[in-house]
Amino acid sequence: MVIGFLALLGYSEYLTKNNPEAGYYFIQSRAFELLSGALLAIAMHYKRELGISFSKHIYQISGAIGITSLIGLAWLLDESQSFPGINALWVALASCLIILSGESKTTLTSRFLSLRPALLIGRLSYSLYLWHWPVLAFYRYYFSKFETSDAIICGLITICLSLLSWKLIENPLRHLNIKKRWVYICYLILPIVLSVITAKKYASEEGFPGRFSPEVLALYQLSSHTFDDEKLTLPTTDEYPPFEPYIFGDNTKEISTFAWGDSHAGHFRSFVELWGERDGFSTLFGGLGGCPPLLGVDLIKHGQPEEPCSERNQEIAQKIAIYKPDMVFWLGDGQCIPRRLELLEKREVVYF
Repeated sequence: MVIGFLALLGYSEYLTKNNPEAGYYFIQSRAFELLSGALLAIAMHYKRELGISFSKHIYQISGAIGITSLIGLAWLLDESQSFPGINALWVALASCLIILSGESKTTLTSRFLSLRPALLIGRLSYSLYLWHWPVLAFYRYYFSKFETSDAIICGLITICLSLLSWKLIENPLRHLNIKKRWVYICYLILPIVLSVITAKKYASEEGFPGRFSPEVLALYQLSSHTFDDEKLTLPTTDEYPPFEPYIFGDNTKEISTFAWGDSHAGHFRSFVELWGERDGFSTLFGGLGGCPPLLGVDLIKHGQPEEPCSERNQEIAQKIAIYKPDMVFWLGDGQCIPRRLELLEKREVVYF
């Protein structure tokens, strides 16, 4: 198991470095975290079998180091750090130290975690885990800003929903007095069958598009592709590097606007194309995938600035200042709020 643990840790670190999204979401890159708890349980079992005992001071130190480490890691780890991989190992080890300290009921860590508020959080932990993401997602759909007050509101909503589901659904189902075979049928087989049937039906109906109005469907068709195929049919010009050569909008007009963005920009180019055809202007696009259109700010990945991103943004901003377009479309992830754009000299900016 130790060899498997090390192999899974190495795989997690490799996947995190080479495919961060897969590393974060795939279960195989998180398996070593689960296995760390299993290894601790096995070690504690054999410890009892062999009659090995630790002094109270060992448990005190274990709990103190575990809690201090978790607090420090919560403060130090941010979006610039790779995760899971090696960084998740420190989180798992700190958690194991806290669990180990719980073997002694007299340590400060055990007493603190035995308080009623801590016990309630423990009982609600799975409900909190299930509810927090949909609350955050829907909240961000309806409100453009997200500050400390918004985080507190989302936290309170998550706690309220978790209490309700824990009280009305989770506990009644957990303590329902039914025979074991019905547990397998109702809690395992039936949910799997219903999930598969629902997913198949949803896929066969292509998401039930009839629930949307024709206007919404038309907008979806415009925004659901990246414009990569359509742009190959457009006229081109090589006079405005580093902007792409494809002219979209009203290509009978002189280039009067620029679009600047990251990979998210692909979903908006069709919109700008139709706008340009309607209002009589043409546009060129410039930018790099994974590179928000920001000035004075470096994009940090794995602790290092992305120099190609910073260099491309500086080059585009300089060309915009030279060509002085009538309008600049800022296309990208709406969460990336530009801090400075000095070279655009107060010209009109439309941000999507």
